[in-house]
Amino acid sequence: MSLIPLNIVFDMLKKSSFCKISLVLFYLCTITVVKASAIIDGSIDAELLIEGLPKSWSITVSPKNDLFLTDHSGGIILLDENWQKQRYSTSIIDLFTDGQGGFLDITFHPDYLTNDWIYLSYSAGNSDSNRLKVVRFALPVEGNEITQIEHVFTVLSNKNTPVHYGGRLAFLPDNTLLISTGDGFDFREQAQLKSSHL
Repeated sequence: MSLIPLNIVFDMLKKSSFCKISLVLFYLCTITVVKASAIIDGSIDAELLIEGLPKSWSITVSPKNDLFLTDHSGGIILLDENWQKQRYSTSIIDLFTDGQGGFLDITFHPDYLTNDWIYLSYSAGNSDSNRLKVVRFALPVEGNEITQIEHVFTVLSNKNTPVHYGGRLAFLPDNTLLISTGDGFDFREQAQLKSSHL
């Protein structure tokens, strides 16, 4: 089992998108978070904080300093600063989890501290017809079921491959939301067509 010092996890996540994506891939292979308490003679004393995290395509730190993970199979996991875990389910019924699908990226509106908007990308549909969708929601005041979900974007082009969804989300300084849509692998030539979202 690999161990990752907690301070490194948070520092890298806050620095850049590239570090975020690279760290996510490395981090998710370990499925373990530890806190480094001392470094003596090149060794690290570590304390296990949480284990058994699900397969996830995204991990990010909220402006409230909570750690959010998307559960590929359809859940949102929140870890607070004390490593208390909360799992949220949603009312999303068209989730498609085959291949590289499922809940993908999660990000926060630039005014999250005042409006509580969380943005989520996911793959929707079935093996014959699927696409990327983006929604937004606020965590419920009570309970763990997210029911108030607003549609933001749906890729118009259907595909029959369970791969290459894209789904990365980012905000520009003017609050414009950027969405990567992927090419579905077998449909990569459509990337040159202005009429296609692939």
